[in-house]
Order: sequence, then structure tokens, then C-alpha cells
Amino acid sequence: MVDYVKKVSMDIRQIRYFVSAVKGGSLSAAAKEQFVTVQAVSKALSELEREVGQSLLVRGNHGVRPTVFGEVFYRRANTALGSFNNLQDFVDAATDSASENYLLIALSSPPFKEYKRILDSLSAFLGKRLGITVDIVLAPATEAFDALRAGSVGAACVLGDYTAPDVDTVSIGTVPAGVVVTTDHPLAKRAAVSIADIEQYPLLSSPWFEYMIASLNKSFREHGYTPQERLIRCDGFSHDAMVRNHGVCFAAYLPSLAGMHQTINNIPLVEKTPVTMPIQLVTLKSAKSDAYRALESSIGTVLRVDSLFQ
Repeated sequence: MVDYVKKVSMDIRQIRYFVSAVKGGSLSAAAKEQFVTVQAVSKALSELEREVGQSLLVRGNHGVRPTVFGEVFYRRANTALGSFNNLQDFVDAATDSASENYLLIALSSPPFKEYKRILDSLSAFLGKRLGITVDIVLAPATEAFDALRAGSVGAACVLGDYTAPDVDTVSIGTVPAGVVVTTDHPLAKRAAVSIADIEQYPLLSSPWFEYMIASLNKSFREHGYTPQERLIRCDGFSHDAMVRNHGVCFAAYLPSLAGMHQTINNIPLVEKTPVTMPIQLVTLKSAKSDAYRALESSIGTVLRVDSLFQ
């Protein structure tokens, strides 16, 4: 026979009432702080005690105090409530399209070595310099722009040229072009490759690099190059697809990409005329938050390409 463990069902309203009652020393103090009736607080706390299966409060003529178990429960409830309040504050700020204090940036780059630590450090640096809270997350370009138009992010940062009637773009620099191949690929040991070197191999396309590849093809045509036009579309930055097709994928040549996968090499693309890619910060014309405007006005001093990608 299977033993089923009963799961306690608590809601945040009950926790708020309980913490207020302990802090205020009475149900009436909790009711006043939570803008409800004393009867509502009493009912919610009785339900909480039934759910927990323990008495949490000692009720007396002069108010309430926690039981022994209630004191331990209170400590954890107070911590949990603080975390929930922080989460609620985040949601409130993130869903305010005109927020002065919060900016979420979607960076179109595949995961690279220690990217979480690097993005956390960069977010903290920008936030401190701008006096706001900043979060930077990775997303394929198509998802980044969908999130931008849905109002989920305040700005998108993309490799390559991107234009659309409803957006504004700000250039924050350029990065050198390169390719990525698997370590068993014939080109893997090269110190550098040219367009001529990669023309015989399939080119892989990915949502991560959609606008970057379009920008590179445009640059190649302007310089008289004719890279292979046939692309093999991948759902993501797929190591398996690279192995299966023995293919090459365009990418920025950056030291941070070197360790993105233990079986992938990042190699510079070298031509007589250097091939570079623009990095753009993209926002909706109709929805620029105050937090974003703070970043844009200081972009030359606080946001450098090498801090983002190196």
C-alpha cells in the first residue's frame, strides 16, 4: 500500500494575517494593518491552524502571542513573507511600462561560459551606476522582440541590423565576426578561417543568430563575397545539428564563447576587409520607460561592448 503524505495548503493571505497578528499582538491590530475585519482575521487564522495541524496562537483577554510551535512558524513565515513581498515588488515594477526603477533587457546571445555570473555582475553594475534595478537575460532574437512588443522587457540587445517601423535602435558598438564548429570538424584546428574556407560546408541558421546572419550576408555582398546561400535551419544553437550536418555556424568571435561547449571551437573570420557586426539596443517607439531613458542617456559611459560580451 502506498502511504500518501498530506500536503498542507496555505495561502499568502493567511500568512500575512498571522505575521501581522504576532507583530501587533492582537487580531484587531492585524485587521487594522491588513484593512479587513477582525472576524476575517480570526477565520483565516483558524483555517491556517487546521491546515497546519498545530495551534499557532495563544488567545487571551489582552491579545495574542505565538505558541512554542507558533514562534518557530512565525520566524519562517516572516522570512517567506519578505521573499514574497520582494517577488510582488518585482512583478509590480516589471509590469509597469513607465517604470522609473526597473529595467529588464533581453540579450540575444546563446549561453556562454559563466554567463549567469557575468550577466548578474553586469546587471548589478548597471543598476548601481543608474540608480535602478536591472536584470539581463538571454533569449533568441525572435523571442526577445516578441517579449519587447508584449511589454515583458524594456529593451532588446541584438547582434546584427534590425529595423522595423515600430522600433528605435541605438548602436552600442561592433564585434568581430567568427564561426563556431565542432572540435572534430576539419576547420577546428585553424587559427582563423576565410569565406573561401567555409563555402564547401553547410551553414547552420538559428533563432539566436537570425539578424546577425542577415547582417553578415549583407556585409559579404557589399564586399563582393558570395557565401553559401543555402542554410540549414535549427531550432536552437544545436551542437547535435552541427555534428549531424558537419556544418558551420556564424557567430561573433569572442573569448567568452570559447567555453560555451566543450566540443565546440570559436574561430575568427579573417578577410582583407575586416568583417564586423553591429550590436544594437532596440526599444519600442511607443513604450520607452524612464528606466530605459536613464540607460540611453548614459550609454556612452555605462554600457560598453567589451563589458557585455568579453
